Amino acid sequence: MTPERRDPSGKEALFSASGAVTPPAGDNGHHDGKEALFSMPAARLGTLVVECSACRVRSPLSLVELLARLAMISVWYPFRRYPHWMSCPSCRRHTWCRIGWMK
Repeated sequence: MTPERRDPSGKEALFSASGAVTPPAGDNGHHDGKEALFSMPAARLGTLVVECSACRVRSPLSLVELLARLAMISVWYPFRRYPHWMSCPSCRRHTWCRIGWMK
């Protein structure tokens, strides 16, 4: 019998080239998990962000989508932190929202 070689600290796995990870052949740039949860889509020309005061979610919308939401039942009350009473894109409730440009 040969003695089994053990590496309890895992240094061999960290510093050896034999365990190199290569991306799958069908990797098309779509990511799941943590990266998808905490990242926003790439900014496009005319993209706006709607922030809801109830759910605190920032949702990117195109200018056309925003105009369609504002054409429905909406109210604008200037000089407030959230000046637009409109349908939130994420929670679908009528709440006070803030509209800004995507950075």
